[in-house]
Amino acid sequence: MKFKLYAEFLFVTFCKAVLGIVIYVKTVKMYSFILHCVDCFESKPY
Repeated sequence: MKFKLYAEFLFVTFCKAVLGIVIYVKTVKMYSFILHCVDCFESKPY
């Protein structure tokens, strides 16, 4: 019984870690994309 609780705890921790990494990567990609767009807009000679 104790092992089952421990396994569930590990599973939940693992899921949270994966979710956190996915969110972090998406945020970083979006942020760099926005910065890229800003650079493009600023470098356009109007």
